[in-house]
Amino acid sequence: MIPRLILFLSLFFLTIGVEGFGKTWKVATWNLQNYLVQNRYEDGQFRFSYPMPEDRKRRIRMLILWEQPDILFLQELGNEAFLLELQMDLKAEGLEYPFFQFSGKPDSRSGLGFLSRTAPLECIFHNLSLKRGLQELRFELSDSQYRFFHVHLKSQYTDNPDDPKSSLVREQEIIELGSFVRSVCSADESSRMIITGDFNTPFDDPLLISLRDYFLPIPSFDQNGNPNTYFHKSGSKEILDGFWVPSVSVSLSNTASRVLPSPDSCPSDHRMVVLQI
Repeated sequence: MIPRLILFLSLFFLTIGVEGFGKTWKVATWNLQNYLVQNRYEDGQFRFSYPMPEDRKRRIRMLILWEQPDILFLQELGNEAFLLELQMDLKAEGLEYPFFQFSGKPDSRSGLGFLSRTAPLECIFHNLSLKRGLQELRFELSDSQYRFFHVHLKSQYTDNPDDPKSSLVREQEIIELGSFVRSVCSADESSRMIITGDFNTPFDDPLLISLRDYFLPIPSFDQNGNPNTYFHKSGSKEILDGFWVPSVSVSLSNTASRVLPSPDSCPSDHRMVVLQI
């Protein structure tokens, strides 16, 4: 794996300066941690069917307003109304995202959404066997075609004693995701492919080996060199969120990836990951 990673990073940095002219686009992914109505423990008491507290919503908006990504992929949205609420609140505070869409399955408690300051050429929801499906968006950014595959894969939670940590289900989701994106890559060799979202599996986990056969994650760190994007209340820290690109035909130019904000100031248990194209 190390030689392939070195090759990837070499190609990655060689492209900088060759095509690195024109506008820089910020593309971000963020799991908002239950931007929906659910039972919650708030203000010292258990509350049934309770929305996300307004203070948390305000702090979420503050980070988005500070970073101002051009395209923002969001996970753990309850439904389209919550995405529209966020879009309208941001607009009232001076940041307009005229293009947005929620995609979800009827049997899932949360879905996928995006906010964009530029119009997508295409947006398709693929109702695969992935728990939350797959949102595919095609953009033209700086005269190049990009296809983004937005996912929120199955978590480790399970009530099936025969599948601890949902390992079998998660592995099947990862295999199907990789197979689907590879088929799109084969049919469209001119676009630059990026898989993004919350993978719910640490990036060094063996379950991701089928994805690593064809794709590699773009390394991401915060200003202190911390790569972790997920901080569980138990104290565990993992890299679950980010961007993956084809490992063979690396064609991204002038790219860099960051994690923010600092863990202690984040209004979610996940941190935003920002890719600059």
